[in-house]
Amino acid sequence: MSYFQKIQGNVKGGCDVEIGRLTCITGVNGAGKSRIVNTLELAASAEASDIVGRPRVKKGLDLLDLAPPGFALIAQASLDDGRTCSLTIERGKKEGTGKAPKHSPLYGVKVVYPIRDALAALRGDVKKARDFVLSASGLSVSEKSIKKVLDPDLHDLFDTFSMSHDDKDSQIERLKAIREDAAKIARLAKTGAKKAQEIVDSLSSGLALEKPTNEEIEEANKAVGAAHAAYTEATKAPEVVDVAVLKAGAVRAIESFKADEWAFNDTKGDAERPENQSAAVQMKMLPILRIYAKNEGAKCVLCEQGTVTGAAARIGKIEEAAQWEKARQAAVAALPMLQQRMEQSKANAVSAIQAFKAHENTEQPSVEDRQKRIAAAYAALKGAESAVSALSKAQGQWDTIEEARKRAKDSKREAERAEELAQYCAKILRVLTKKSKDMFVANVQQFLPPTDVFDLVLQRGKREVCMFGFRRDATGADPEKGHLQTALSGAEWARLTIALGCACMEGGDDVVAVLTPEERAFDADTLASVMEALTEAPGQVILTSPVVPSTVPKEWTHIRV
Repeated sequence: MSYFQKIQGNVKGGCDVEIGRLTCITGVNGAGKSRIVNTLELAASAEASDIVGRPRVKKGLDLLDLAPPGFALIAQASLDDGRTCSLTIERGKKEGTGKAPKHSPLYGVKVVYPIRDALAALRGDVKKARDFVLSASGLSVSEKSIKKVLDPDLHDLFDTFSMSHDDKDSQIERLKAIREDAAKIARLAKTGAKKAQEIVDSLSSGLALEKPTNEEIEEANKAVGAAHAAYTEATKAPEVVDVAVLKAGAVRAIESFKADEWAFNDTKGDAERPENQSAAVQMKMLPILRIYAKNEGAKCVLCEQGTVTGAAARIGKIEEAAQWEKARQAAVAALPMLQQRMEQSKANAVSAIQAFKAHENTEQPSVEDRQKRIAAAYAALKGAESAVSALSKAQGQWDTIEEARKRAKDSKREAERAEELAQYCAKILRVLTKKSKDMFVANVQQFLPPTDVFDLVLQRGKREVCMFGFRRDATGADPEKGHLQTALSGAEWARLTIALGCACMEGGDDVVAVLTPEERAFDADTLASVMEALTEAPGQVILTSPVVPSTVPKEWTHIRV
């Protein structure tokens, strides 16, 4: 069995000591006994117990307060075979800060503190204490035996939860995890069922008693189609005709035709006049005649005989004939267009007269009536569309309600099954706890003398408790008949805590167990007797006391501080 042999560091002022498998450290209060234990804890596990009023401290900045001001925290411990573990925490550059701890644990070795862990569990809440007893008793149970107790309908759910905890070391640990999972799932499922029911309640308010069918929605869509056709027909109906406006339009069309007809006939008269074929030649003579007109009586430039007279009159006739010919040519050019316009005017007049004649003696609805028909058709269309929308919305809400009801039912069933499984697990664990409690008591008792009758109470009536101590006036046949004494003397408490630590100690070559009972004010003889009783204790024992033992057993190492 390996044990720590050398401890060094600057914790609480520092230490550099060699200890044995069994070590008693004595010294007056405040002398520094705890520095050795704390240095070992820090080097082995990077934590310290009973610091700043807390049972366990792991935070690096809090641990740094154990070092001398301005210095890093250093702790080192070595096993009897030379293997070493250490912890160093450097201070930061700023005041009140520290760097991350550097921990070098023992390779392949687990350091445990059975007494500390057992007392922390048994002094904690009742559930934690019961779970600790279950784990520490050594009781084992098979999955097959658990399923024999379970309702067969819960086997599949049990298997589902169990697969999530294959990493657990024992079936009891797995059972505890399944209990917690099932209870959690039950709570979540209940919440889900409640929320689903709230959806049902909120959507059911004001909703039709029955879910609209697809046939009803189809009929409503047909009604929309019919209403849309009626609205389209109403908007396509001819506009209301004003007969007076038609009559006035016909009159204007006739007057326009007459004007175009007169213009055509007048232009046609001009165009039908005979063509003046000499007009072009005569126009060429005008420059000569204008010269003669300026030199009345002059000789003819052509024959040079006689004189030219009446030139001015001839000019006037030629210009007049030219103008008439020009007007005739313009009329000829304009005549086709005027004829086309006249014919179009005639057609317009005929159409206007026909429109007037067609409505002259008919009764016409008012504009207000037409608008009312269109508005009524539009309102009917919107009403039909709203009906479809309401039916579709109601159907969707019913779908949501049905889904929520199903979810509420499924969640309720899931909650019931999970809760039932959790209750079964709790029931099984209660039975196992009773068995494990008996085994745990027997395990502790084997490390106590016959005069110390250990007992542990986890149930008083319907109330779960955790009380432990020695039975007074107990008989070997029925120790529970005695009175359970929980207020023990210093020596008794030392024997009990050591026995608890030994009973809960992990075994194996890869485990180093350090038993550190709480310090009590023993007298010299009592301390010596306690040391003698612990000589055969498994693991490494470190006792601290303010008094020196009257005798030191040869197996023990005594250190005075």
